[in-house]
Amino acid sequence: MRNGRTLVGAAAIGLLGVAACGKPDREPEVPEPIAEPGTTQEGMESTPAAQPAPAAEQSTSMDQGSMGQTPSTPGPASYPAAVSAPVEQYREWATQFSADKMGLSHDYTAEGITRLAAALRALQNAEPGAAAVPQDKIDTLTTRAERLTSSPRTSLMHADYVREAFEAAVDVMAEVQRRRFPGDTTMQTEIAALRQSAMSIDPQRPLLDQRDKVQRFFKESVAPMETAAKLASARQPGTPQR
Repeated sequence: MRNGRTLVGAAAIGLLGVAACGKPDREPEVPEPIAEPGTTQEGMESTPAAQPAPAAEQSTSMDQGSMGQTPSTPGPASYPAAVSAPVEQYREWATQFSADKMGLSHDYTAEGITRLAAALRALQNAEPGAAAVPQDKIDTLTTRAERLTSSPRTSLMHADYVREAFEAAVDVMAEVQRRRFPGDTTMQTEIAALRQSAMSIDPQRPLLDQRDKVQRFFKESVAPMETAAKLASARQPGTPQR
């Protein structure tokens, strides 16, 4: 009996202890997380913050935007491709011409005349309105070059063919200058000197006896060709004038 009362008392004490302790009046406060820059409280999903542009991009933006500048365009010294190739090929050939290479077949001289015709044709087609330059003069160069190599080596017409070809070339240059570059005195002077070289070929003498005159014409013909090419280049659309 005594033992039973003891158990009951212990249980009562235990219940009183629980009642005394009970639940706390409020839940302990948990600090709210601090949102990082660029995040939201609800989803807490980070949005990448804008990063400064790389130095190279900033520099490009400044150059093209605030400065208002674009890369420079090549000047008149840059020939149009359709003109530069045959003119440059002829220039290289003519400047290296050697009278000692002239022979009875006249292939060497005929090659020079053919190259000259190609360069003149490129200049003639360099810009609108070039069709006004007579094509028959350029055709004269090619036909005389053919006759020079196809005629017998003993023919007395070789000097005639060369002189006719040279004079036709000068006529084409003069026509190009007159129609398209009438105010350019440099080209006028160069053409006048070249005409004298062409007329110095004597039809009554064998061509091989006039090697030095042939060489002089080819070398002197480079100057007006280059002048015409540069003037044509300066007139191309988008090329700044100087």
